Amino acid sequence: MPSNVEIPLRVGKLVPRAYQVEAVKAVLTNKVGGISYPLGGIKAATNAGKTLMMAMIHKSVPGAKTIMLLNDGDLFEQFKTEIPELLGDDVGFVRGQKDTGWDASFVVAMVQTVSRNLNRYKGKLEEFNVVLVDEYDLAANTTYKKVLKHCWNASVKVGLSGTVYMGKLAKHKLGHFEIRKFFGEVLFEITKRELVEKGVSTNLVIKIVPTGNQVSVRGDWKEEYKLNITENDRRIQTQLVRMDFNMSHNRLPALVMGQFHDHIHRMYEAFKEAYPKLRVDYVHGDRKGRDVIIEEFRKGEIDILIGSFILRRGKNFPFIRYIQQAAGSDSPETISQIMGRGERKHKDKKKTVIDDFFDEGYYLQRHSKHRINYYKDEGFNVIDLRS
Repeated sequence: MPSNVEIPLRVGKLVPRAYQVEAVKAVLTNKVGGISYPLGGIKAATNAGKTLMMAMIHKSVPGAKTIMLLNDGDLFEQFKTEIPELLGDDVGFVRGQKDTGWDASFVVAMVQTVSRNLNRYKGKLEEFNVVLVDEYDLAANTTYKKVLKHCWNASVKVGLSGTVYMGKLAKHKLGHFEIRKFFGEVLFEITKRELVEKGVSTNLVIKIVPTGNQVSVRGDWKEEYKLNITENDRRIQTQLVRMDFNMSHNRLPALVMGQFHDHIHRMYEAFKEAYPKLRVDYVHGDRKGRDVIIEEFRKGEIDILIGSFILRRGKNFPFIRYIQQAAGSDSPETISQIMGRGERKHKDKKKTVIDDFFDEGYYLQRHSKHRINYYKDEGFNVIDLRS
């Protein structure tokens, strides 16, 4: 890299924000022992403009031949529109059987496609001098590792994610080590709270809702989950009461998050019966036509969408006014990602309300208490309705 990196002040029709310029500069001017070492991570919360930052990195590197790897099909389709708007026609796309985009200077590729066809594509990977990975907190998995080890000619390696290195358990440490081997440390961070204060993201109002479920099952958290959450009619009735209250404050569309298929179906049946005049739908990994449903919800054509964790990452739902976090969970990454679904700005809303349902039990109570801390760690106040 040249000693004086020139960061573009306009990309396509967009003018980068000051923090975006700072983020790109932090990575491209990084040095170790006085030697240029443009390798690192950008920890960017939802709405920070990662797509623009990736385009800025590409335009800042002289003679850049860039590959951007990702593993989400919905995001891939989103990038097919957004990247050419920033970089013009010299952009290629590789997914499934469509592999004609390798000769472009900026290539967007599904990592699953590249991994499955590695013998055919590994020579192509060696041609890139810039590697970008979106949601690089996933880069420790086998699919990414198989592909990244063939990007040995890349001198610029940048990962972007809002949830990298968040896991605190021992099982997460090895994954963090694998990510650091390729991307090193986070060199720049922009948080959810900072983006709200800058007027970039929608403010979130977090409320903790009591459920009153008391079943404790030691030694089997899934059984406790089933009894306290999936099969708990009282809990679903509480959800309906909360939905009525928020609907009375004009907070639709609404996203209801579940985790397991049985729970999602039970919630769907209850909400469908309770609100026959509204459009209620659901998605999970096995739902046929889910891409169409997700797109309709993105456009504001569905009033209440009940979904699994496939909705937590990278989905752009600007119309959301209310989220029910009814899935349990003890993952800071998952909670941060669910929060992100409500952070997209829209001219017709000033805030998004999130109800998180506090569960009792041997495991679930501990998970619920942890989630309160996860919200606070993101810089948001928590309104506890239990008291």
